[in-house]
Amino acid sequence: MLEAEQEEQAATAVDSTIGSAPAGDGGIRRAFQLAVPYDTWAGNDERAGLLHGYGPVTPDQARQLATLASTWVATRTPHGHIILHAKITTLAKPRDQQMAIRTAIHAIDITPPPEPGYRPSTALAARVRARDGTCRNPICNRSAYSSDLDHTRPHHHGGPTTDANLAALHRRHHKMKSLPGTHVTQPRPGTLLWRTRTGDCYLVTPDEF
Repeated sequence: MLEAEQEEQAATAVDSTIGSAPAGDGGIRRAFQLAVPYDTWAGNDERAGLLHGYGPVTPDQARQLATLASTWVATRTPHGHIILHAKITTLAKPRDQQMAIRTAIHAIDITPPPEPGYRPSTALAARVRARDGTCRNPICNRSAYSSDLDHTRPHHHGGPTTDANLAALHRRHHKMKSLPGTHVTQPRPGTLLWRTRTGDCYLVTPDEF
């Protein structure tokens, strides 16, 4: 009976949020990215969640959508708040997420070793996109989930494939970074310093949820 109730609640959350989200060129979307403060998920706060590609969702909607998560990544904001990021699969059945969330939180302060290839693994890509949230160009707010993952120090110049050398850049700004006179560094993971050919400097810091 409890399982049936959970399925009904999750279905209601899907209908009221994902059901009205844009499908894009590919038709019906089956997977979405959810961000929700840990305290909201745990029932200790009522801050809204965020469904990328749709917008804010209520705390209750976020908690119900979270039951459909297939993967989790946890990040910590500059002010120390833990944010949970989940891939929501709309065709999934609700399930208990406590163990997966504990594992994700435990991994926040674990720095993964450099990966051998140019293209980051699925896990590393998810970690970087969750951390960045949006394109790391100073004037862009495109979602990190629709952006390229760029090696801040180019891979062919020895730049490692790590979270400290990867950043989300919308395709246009990915190309802009390679223009003569433009120089980008990443002094801390998720913080990019842009220097333009006119001598201007812009510091892009992690988004505060």
